[in-house]
Amino acid sequence: DYEWWFERVKAASKLYDITRIDHFRAFASYYSIPYPAENAINGEWIDDSAYGVVHRIAAAEGTRGAGRFCLQWAFDQCGHLRMDTHGDNKPMQNLLKKLGFRYRGIIHVVEDDDPRLAFEKSE
Repeated sequence: DYEWWFERVKAASKLYDITRIDHFRAFASYYSIPYPAENAINGEWIDDSAYGVVHRIAAAEGTRGAGRFCLQWAFDQCGHLRMDTHGDNKPMQNLLKKLGFRYRGIIHVVEDDDPRLAFEKSE
């Protein structure tokens, strides 16, 4: 249960611009991207407002709930998230759907032109 962490990070964000979490068993990189940005291919985004992106989540083997924690924290920061994942990453696809993200279509990333499934969640 990560409820304690949710409350701690929420309280710290009211006091500090940056909060460092040491000895946490997961990692997520998060950054905001201003509108306009490229749309999904074969789909459409929910809206054109500014949004956040979670680039990657990794957790130590056996860690449970870290992905949910990281995605909820990121969503709480901006209220609008977009993510993509590979077609074979079923655990991430299931987590995104469970957390209310909607499938939006297929995107291609310039760096590797590997098609990815796009998801979005907005308030």
